Amino acid sequence: MKYYHIGIITTLVSILFAIVVPLAYVDLIGSLLIITLGILHGANDLEIISKNRLLKSKNFFIESLIMYIGVVLLGGLFFFFLPSIALFTFILFSSYHFGEQHWEDRLKLSISHSLFFTLYGAFIFFLIFTIIPRCRIGNRKNQRCFIAL
Repeated sequence: MKYYHIGIITTLVSILFAIVVPLAYVDLIGSLLIITLGILHGANDLEIISKNRLLKSKNFFIESLIMYIGVVLLGGLFFFFLPSIALFTFILFSSYHFGEQHWEDRLKLSISHSLFFTLYGAFIFFLIFTIIPRCRIGNRKNQRCFIAL
């Protein structure tokens, strides 16, 4: 099995997991995964930046780290002052990022593929934002639910 299948299957299993497992466990496991794998994933961005930058200065790591922290801080300010626009922008960029991560090895970068990456990632967000809340609303006892769009 190719690696991109693992990402797709993991995403779908995670969505199903969030529906059938009690909410307290989903929150706990999700928080642990964000703290561990999420931080490692974010740290990998510095490696990606270094690969994509043609000219590397003597202090490249420090410059990249300052730029990365600056982007995170600007994002935080953006969320504080313009939360609706910031959330929409975050979802748009995250949609592209999810799609790119799942399909980058299979599809070459082009405008049409970038649109596909974004739509694919948006579909993942659609699943997260619509199916899971529908199963959780009115399901205070964390009973299992059936998926019905």
